[in-house]
Formats: sequence, structure tokens, C-alpha cells
Amino acid sequence: MVFWLPISLAAVAGCVAMILAGVLSMEEAYQSIDWRSLFVIAAMLRLGTAIQQTGAAVLLGGMAVRFLGAYAVPWA
Repeated sequence: MVFWLPISLAAVAGCVAMILAGVLSMEEAYQSIDWRSLFVIAAMLRLGTAIQQTGAAVLLGGMAVRFLGAYAVPWA
């Protein structure tokens, strides 16, 4: 097992290895991409960056702690 390699790099390396080994052709790899999911992930990354840079993440986190703090698990 390779624990020092991030999952994103391990996934790309696995895909490249499958193509180089002939298990998967480039055409099959291209056709198997779910473009809707890829666009949603890209949009979520940009939205997360915007929320963090505007300070909304700190605001929403603080609100969640204030409103849900009373329901915290006592042994956590």
C-alpha cells in the first residue's frame, strides 16, 4: 500500500497504468468520463474557494456552533 500518495494522484496513476497495460483504450477511458459529475466537482471547488475568501465559511461555522452547540455529544 502507498499511504504517502494522495488519492487523486493514485487514481490518475492507476488510470495511466491501465491504459499503458492495454486494459483500457483511450477511447474507452474518454467515453467512461461522467462529464456532469466532473462539472459539478469543478463548480463546488470554485464555490468553496469563494465562500472561504469572502468569510462566509467563518460566519456559517460560527452560526452552526452557536445553534447546534447545545446538542453536542458530551463524550466527544
